[in-house]
Amino acid sequence: MSQAIVANGTLLKIGDGAASPEHFTTVPEVKKLTGPSVKTALLDATSHDSGHFREYVPGMADGDNIAGDLNWRPSNALHTGMREDSYDATLRNFKVIFPDTSDNTVDAACYVTDIVPSSSVGELLGASFTLKVTGEPIWS
Repeated sequence: MSQAIVANGTLLKIGDGAASPEHFTTVPEVKKLTGPSVKTALLDATSHDSGHFREYVPGMADGDNIAGDLNWRPSNALHTGMREDSYDATLRNFKVIFPDTSDNTVDAACYVTDIVPSSSVGELLGASFTLKVTGEPIWS
């Protein structure tokens, strides 16, 4: 029998920037989340003695992005705050909490690099967003 987990209940939380303890609030109306993935740059180490194939060594790792979609509420304080953070290049702590019982939380310092509202006739007002992870995302 499958042990798959339904994604419903996954939460995106944003920190208030306070010193210890920092308080995290759930960003409302998030519909979809992806990431963070970790990408490691591969540096070309090919030399004349490498033979006929290129050789690589791992370089710096990148926490990449957390991206998502939400039901956009322009008057919501957290939605407005994310938009303002994108203008001000404010670094914030975020948490993604997956609906599992262990090793289900990832903490990451992020910049909101874009938040794009969308409105189509007959559809919900929405927005897509991207959070650029800076430093190592920590799983717990």
